[in-house]
Amino acid sequence: IWVLASRGVRPTTRSVLAFEVVSVCLILVLMGAICWRLAAGTAPGRQGWSGTVFVLPPGVGLSALTLAATSGFLAFAGFESAGSLGEESVAPTRMIPRAIITAVAFGAVFYVACIVVQTLGFGTGAAGVSAFRHSEAPLGELARRYVGSPLAALLDLGAVLSALGAGLGGVTVAARMMFAFGRDGLAARRLGAVSAATGVPRRALAAEMLVGLVLLTAFRLAGTSALN
Repeated sequence: IWVLASRGVRPTTRSVLAFEVVSVCLILVLMGAICWRLAAGTAPGRQGWSGTVFVLPPGVGLSALTLAATSGFLAFAGFESAGSLGEESVAPTRMIPRAIITAVAFGAVFYVACIVVQTLGFGTGAAGVSAFRHSEAPLGELARRYVGSPLAALLDLGAVLSALGAGLGGVTVAARMMFAFGRDGLAARRLGAVSAATGVPRRALAAEMLVGLVLLTAFRLAGTSALN
């Protein structure tokens, strides 16, 4: 992440886009395979298309629905980080709003479609809902069920690339924020400098990476699991 982020904003954003495109394409392949087998009646457990995916199960109250809605809203978090790259955009007043709107619109369609297909893939019965709920890697598990281990392995790779892209995006935004704080006197002035060759705020980037390293090391020493 440090190496990619230090090359400049254009290579960094292209790297993030490439990682996410690979991940999305792999997920779309899995979604297509699940839909095909559901339609053909060859899905594991004889699952099929069902509108119950949009119906709340008995006993689910307002509290659970609110919690689920909150998780759904938080799934969209991150689109606003495009605003942090305004100073490095050629036409920020046009490109930044376009980037944010595109991210939200694509996410709305992709997230809903993906969660519906996953729910149908596991099954809408009690056993399927429980399996989905307790799965730590639902896409990989569905890939093994519906396609085979090779696609599951590719999806695991896609998840790694997506995580790398997410980390790279977060680091890029955080470094720009610290740079702005340093430049405007809200933090150490030394953070408000950029590389003459790449335009990257190298000191702010180094500070961000060191903070991340300390946190990751502390989590590891405390025995915190990866998903937590």
